[in-house]
Amino acid sequence: MSDFPLKITEAALKQALYARQKESITPDFYLTVGVKGGGCSGMQHTLAFSNEIDEDYITQTFYQGDDILLVAVDNFSALYLQDVTMDYISENLKEGFKFIGGAQKKTCACGSSFSV
Repeated sequence: MSDFPLKITEAALKQALYARQKESITPDFYLTVGVKGGGCSGMQHTLAFSNEIDEDYITQTFYQGDDILLVAVDNFSALYLQDVTMDYISENLKEGFKFIGGAQKKTCACGSSFSV
């Protein structure tokens, strides 16, 4: 799989760059986006900054002005993230990254896990 599977909205990009800066993480680290088993619906999305990725990752650089965000998705997670959009929402009492679309058939009530 060579095409990057995930789309990232401007709001998500802005928040990821803010989180990186707040944690004093250098721009050469990747935001790794993944999927793992768990949660009440069976699968969960994962986000972490890492400077160690291997050949099993698909990478893309996202730009906001002069700043860049390196994003990496492992091949396993890419299957679940195909045609998914990562957004950042802040409404009412809900705030955080939200994953929309793709093969998700059902999400839990709190929105933190999904099933396919």
